[in-house]
Formats: sequence, structure tokens, C-alpha cells
Amino acid sequence: MTSDAPSAEPLSLSILVCTHNRSMSAARLLAVLLPQMETLPVELILVDSASEPHHQTALAALVRSHAGACLRLVRLEEKGISNARNTGLDAARAEWVGYIDDDEVPSPGWLTNALELIRRLPPDCAACGGVVRPDFGPHGDPTVMGNLGKRWRTFLGEILADGEFDQTQQPQFGVGHCLLRVEAIRQVGGFDSELGRDGKSLLSGEEVLLLEQLTARGWHIWHSSRISVLHDIEPERLKKQWAIKRSYWEGVSRARIRRLNGSRNALQAASAAAKMLPLAVMAPFMPAGYELDLRLAFNRGFVTETLGQLFSASRMTLLAMLHSASHSQ
Repeated sequence: MTSDAPSAEPLSLSILVCTHNRSMSAARLLAVLLPQMETLPVELILVDSASEPHHQTALAALVRSHAGACLRLVRLEEKGISNARNTGLDAARAEWVGYIDDDEVPSPGWLTNALELIRRLPPDCAACGGVVRPDFGPHGDPTVMGNLGKRWRTFLGEILADGEFDQTQQPQFGVGHCLLRVEAIRQVGGFDSELGRDGKSLLSGEEVLLLEQLTARGWHIWHSSRISVLHDIEPERLKKQWAIKRSYWEGVSRARIRRLNGSRNALQAASAAAKMLPLAVMAPFMPAGYELDLRLAFNRGFVTETLGQLFSASRMTLLAMLHSASHSQ
């Protein structure tokens, strides 16, 4: 289903919101964005990533309720954030896209600032991230972030850097709130479907691989605090069990990224495995800020994924040898 108001001038920005089973959050986001879009050369594409039927119905009704807005709904029958982001990218009609996650709320004036930003970014800029401030809701405790280590805070998506600058060498960047040049993203083939949330795990890394591919082609990555969002922090994500699980899947993602980039993981996996016992022994006795338990979980994920890759490669080699031998008889 689509609702698509014609644009009298070329579009400057396509805002892409990918959502899965969060129709209420999507409605909240549209209530903030659509008023900012009035009279501006912007479209909004809502990508429903295989939401359950009641959310699917709610999203369709949401789009119908905004008839006349430059708003489209695209439905996917298979969930997965990378697939959803690529689908939105394919549907975009502007030269720049702005990704905003469905659990975020942009600041007043976000769209005006975004349009001004893409006009002044240098021609070799492929991506620009912005500020992401955690939001703990009316009953949450914002001081809890001060008790978390750097790795955990990164997992929560926090980005607070001030100013506007080229951050290509050390990017602090999340696709969940960013501006991307469509030409550059298409050059690298979009988001790899082997990475990113799929509803089954905490697999991530799609933006890491994307940035590595972009910088390898000479593109630059920027940051601007002129665009900012509030990001919902679910209580579950403040539990140590979630952080350990998230760190494990970060290790899996890192090993997969290296494989996709053509790197060998065996030596790195051996090094990570050698550090696991010391980390396990030291973790209970070190201050939480050292995050040794998260580092241990990361190493475990990296080693597990690498062993899986080696087993799969060996199995494929053996099958190829058996196939060749059978044809030579």
C-alpha cells in the first residue's frame, strides 16, 4: 500500500523509517516528522519489515490517515534490518536518504537542519551521523548511564560528540540516525544481508562493513551535532545479561565482517581464545568499568564464528573433492 503526494520540485531528501512490530513508535515518529515536512522537498518511506498482522494493519491505517502527505508504505514479508534498509534505499527518489530508527524521536528543526547540512557537506562525503541521546522514559533513571562502561554505552547507541567534522579515521556512527549519499551507498552494493538484526539474534555490524567499504573507495564520513534524536532505552538493555549477549554477537559480527572483506580470522581467533581464560579469571575481581566480562563475551563470539567458518570451508572443500572423485571414476 502506498500514499504518495506528488512533488512539485525535485526531492532533496528521502527519509527512511524501517519498523518491525512497533506501530505505536512509528506513529509517534511520524507525528513529529510530518509537520516538519510541510512545504519542503522531502518524502518519507515507511518500510514494514514483516510486522505481525495487527501491527501491519495499524501501519496501513497510519499511512491512510495522512493522505496528502508525501508518505509511502512498503511491506516486506521477510524480516531483517539490512533487507529493509536496502528496500527503502531502492524506493528513494532523492540523492540523499536519512535513516531514523522507529524507536527514536528527532529534535524540533531536525529536518531543516538536515537539509542545510546536505547542501554544505563536501562532495566526497558519503555519510554523516548525528547526536543520539538516550531516553529512559518518564520512569527511567538517566543517571544510570554514568555507571556503564564505554562498550556498553556504545551498544545503547549513545553518540554525544559536539560540532561538525570529518570523522573518517575514527567514526562514531550509527545507521539508525544518519544521512547517506545514495550514489555512494549504491557503489558498495548497499547493506550486506549477512549482517544486521534479523529477529533471531543480536547480530549487528552492517554499518561497520558499510563504512569500511565506503572509505576503501575514498569516501569520507562526517558527524554533525546539528541533527539529533532521542533514542528509547528499553529496561532490558540495562541488564548485564543483555550487555553480555550483545557483546557476544558483536564478536560474531566482527568475525563475519572480516570474512566478507576477504580477511582470514584464524590468527585473530587464536589470540582471542588465548585471552579468554585470563579474562574469565580476572573479570569477577575487576571494577565493572573495565568491562572484562563483555570483552570475554566478545572473544567467545569471535572464536565461535571463526570456528564455524573454518568448519564450513572444510566441509565445502571435502564435498568438492568427493564430487571431483566421483566424476573421475
